[in-house]
Amino acid sequence: MSEQPTNDPGPDVDENDPKARGLWFANVHDFVVRYLTPSWVRRIDRETNWCRQWYRHPEAHARLDALWRSFEAHRVSSDANAMAIWWRDFADPTMSALTRRKGPFEQCHGDTGEHHDTSDEVWVTDPPPRGMFSDERTVAAKEFADYDD
Repeated sequence: MSEQPTNDPGPDVDENDPKARGLWFANVHDFVVRYLTPSWVRRIDRETNWCRQWYRHPEAHARLDALWRSFEAHRVSSDANAMAIWWRDFADPTMSALTRRKGPFEQCHGDTGEHHDTSDEVWVTDPPPRGMFSDERTVAAKEFADYDD
């Protein structure tokens, strides 16, 4: 009987080491500083803005983290078009959403480095009626358990 291939990298691989995990960039900050901003060059003006402290904007941090992870997945794809698709479908819309006039950096000044704290501007949402939403993780866990039969 032949052995099944395994995804286990072995006991000597440090899971916190980006190179051992096959990543080009150590984290989202490394990606933004070493790849994204040198590749995405735009003039900061009335229509386009940037915040040097992008990591202090929850939306920017979340979007750029997702963009980095998508980059890491696309760059190892066997599809020759993967990186072009990444730019078109992921980088362009993400950066346009972040840097647009009414985006999360609207009140920051990318040219001077002045950051505007938006943490007190978070939209408030009321709690839904009791029972309206269920914990989908619980539902999904049960569905997967049913497949084990």
